[in-house]
Amino acid sequence: MNRVSIKKLFFHFFSFLSLFLFCISICYGMKIDGLIHLHSQFSTGRNSLEEIVDKAKEKGIKAVLMTDHDVIKVEYGIPPFRNIFKKDYELQSVTKRGASEYIEEIEDINKRRKNVVVIPGVESTAHYFWSGSIFNGNLTANNWQKHILLVGFHSAEEIDDLPVIHNGFSLRYVKELTPKALFFLFAFILSFLLYFTGEKFAKAFGLICSIISLLLIINYHPFQSTLFNQYESNAGVIPYQELIDYANEKEILSIWAHPESYKEREINGVRMLTPKYVEDLLKTYNYTAFEGLYRDTATMIEAGKEWDILLLDFIRKERNKPIWTVGGIDYHGDEDEKIDEVKTIFITDNLSKKSIIQALKNGRCYAVRQSNSGEIVIDEFLLSDKEQVNEAEMGESLKVSGEAILSVMISEKYGKKEEAFLTIVRNGKIFIKKEIMLPFEKKFLFSAGSNDKGYFRLMVNFKDGGKAVSNPIFYNVSLDSK
Repeated sequence: MNRVSIKKLFFHFFSFLSLFLFCISICYGMKIDGLIHLHSQFSTGRNSLEEIVDKAKEKGIKAVLMTDHDVIKVEYGIPPFRNIFKKDYELQSVTKRGASEYIEEIEDINKRRKNVVVIPGVESTAHYFWSGSIFNGNLTANNWQKHILLVGFHSAEEIDDLPVIHNGFSLRYVKELTPKALFFLFAFILSFLLYFTGEKFAKAFGLICSIISLLLIINYHPFQSTLFNQYESNAGVIPYQELIDYANEKEILSIWAHPESYKEREINGVRMLTPKYVEDLLKTYNYTAFEGLYRDTATMIEAGKEWDILLLDFIRKERNKPIWTVGGIDYHGDEDEKIDEVKTIFITDNLSKKSIIQALKNGRCYAVRQSNSGEIVIDEFLLSDKEQVNEAEMGESLKVSGEAILSVMISEKYGKKEEAFLTIVRNGKIFIKKEIMLPFEKKFLFSAGSNDKGYFRLMVNFKDGGKAVSNPIFYNVSLDSK
């Protein structure tokens, strides 16, 4: 082999090696722009799934987590046969149109679109309850818009079997609901026997009781999709915890949606009222995340508020896993909506459904809301030991003993120089709060003993409402329970 051939061989080898290392550096920890909480024509959205993907692609979005409503329905019946003699109000939803069609259409889009991942999900109303009276003109459906997002379905059957109110027939709670139905069945049998064996008056009485008992059996049949009906106001968070538990059982992720939004409107003379439900996030367990950024004002992400309470509960081992935050767009395709106004940026090694779900599950993401000032980018949020040998990013934990370094790098997406406010929270208290100029880069020193446990998280905001919120980096905390 001559010298020219050897030179060419080395040239191609090192070119390939350089390209390979470059690809590895790009793929490892790549940031993927994603959208969570969108509605298509399968429920309350104006656009088809295909149109939503096209709009997202135009904005550089690569992960679209759809959350069409699973069921949109209210029913009000006349006692004691409220499940028979009733009036309902129902809108288009995934289950009404067909969960199979929904899943199949998303799968078809994923097969044809190689540069965008669409992940199937739904927005669920686990329970609502009536108060007031139709005769007094103050009939109210409470908590109809208290929602949990579920993302990462594997099949249409998982949607059809959701333990939410008005989701058709189900075998899930037959054991719990059968005793009441058996009581009326026993009454029906006795009435039926009385009808066949009794005299004239007894026969008539037996016939009437048989008809009433039969109606009650139908009314209280045990094949309900949830343990609680819409006339029970004392269910509390149990229906929502049941839904979260179901999601965990099926390896589906659960996200509390818009917890600080107050919603009130009137439909056909009936008041639909959903107060803020931040407290429910403290009362439920083992869900994945909550919407910490959306178009409404959100305060539970501020230092010392509800999110920090949840994170500190985890550190004290009062919760099995940390609760993450995401950005929710709640997009319906209206003319005044920007599809990319609120995003979730996923930190992952590749673009696939599995990697996006894994990043969300493990808190490897941050939330951002755009404004006229631009879009804040968290280029680096890194915890490392003093020698900068071992390090951890969002959703990870680092063993710390002594001094350590917190590295922060923030910029505006399009390179603009902008004034912003930086807040770094440590264990629910403000660690750093200062006005900065983007782009910004700094390393902060701190110290912790080997037995000290905690976390850091950061927020950056523009004066006009633009904001970015990181997920926490833990130190001396085991995350194995995830």
